[in-house]
Amino acid sequence: AFMADTPEVLETRLRERLEMAGCFVETRDAAVEIWFTPHRNRRFRLSPPVRNPAEANAILREAGMEEAF
Repeated sequence: AFMADTPEVLETRLRERLEMAGCFVETRDAAVEIWFTPHRNRRFRLSPPVRNPAEANAILREAGMEEAF
C-alpha cells in the first residue's frame, strides 16, 4: 500500500527540490525562512513545518516552479 510522506520527509523533499533549482535561504529565524528564487528573481517565505502536499506545492508556486507533491 502507498504510504504518504511524513511531514518531515515532505519538508526535506521540498527543500531538496528548491535547492536543486537554485533557490537558497537568505535569512532564517525561529518562525520563518526567507528564500530567494532565481526563477522569479524575488524572495518568498517558508514557515516550517510544511504539513501536507498542498502547502509544499504552494511554496513551489511561490518559487516559480511546477507543483511536484
